[in-house]
Amino acid sequence: MSTMTLKRLPSADWLAFGVALAAVFLKYLAPSLLGIIALVVFLPSILREVGVLKDTDEWARGIMHRAGFHAALVVVLFVTVNYVAVMSGGFATSDTRHWPLEVQFFRSAAMWVFVVSYVIQYWGAREGVFRILVVAGIMNLAPVVAVLRPDYTVSLADALLAGAVSALLMFGLATLTRRWPRVGAGIMVALLVAAIVTPLVFNRSASSSAWDFAASHLQNGIIFGVTSIALFREAAQGDDA
Repeated sequence: MSTMTLKRLPSADWLAFGVALAAVFLKYLAPSLLGIIALVVFLPSILREVGVLKDTDEWARGIMHRAGFHAALVVVLFVTVNYVAVMSGGFATSDTRHWPLEVQFFRSAAMWVFVVSYVIQYWGAREGVFRILVVAGIMNLAPVVAVLRPDYTVSLADALLAGAVSALLMFGLATLTRRWPRVGAGIMVALLVAAIVTPLVFNRSASSSAWDFAASHLQNGIIFGVTSIALFREAAQGDDA
């Protein structure tokens, strides 16, 4: 493993990712925070591009630009799919819904692709995926905050148990992936396939809801799918020794 993968992220990025993670928790109390999460993640990059922040070298700026390019490509792809679906008659629009994929989908896609691409490039696949899975595990605890809402009917004990179990599974997968990247990548592919196939088999629904299904699995697709590809590619290059 090269020493380059052990470099520390600039302080502005740590702060931005920390604030975004806090917003993920607090959105269960203040849903309006959902709209600023992506802005917070991209803010350090925006400030660097306008010359306000000068805390990175050319290597780090190259990573930032490539991650931004990846995010832009994905958004363009989904915008095109959105347009083609409607123009081809594959999605029946109504007075209340005009496009199958909505703004929140594009915002989430851009943010997740940017973060995953940035982290994997910065630390390499093994270390980068480890950190991504640890953060994903922490995010699984976020719904626990919802028990503070007066209208929430699930008990604190049940919410904590569900959150803790899912978080521990993610932490275990992160540790396994760090030690045995190929094995971890294979398990993540299996989990992704199961997450996609199981609802389709056991919960058949109207075709219009397939778009909602796609949006709900965007995060799984990026966290488990993209990271698995990165791990397999790094392993194929001989970096998993």
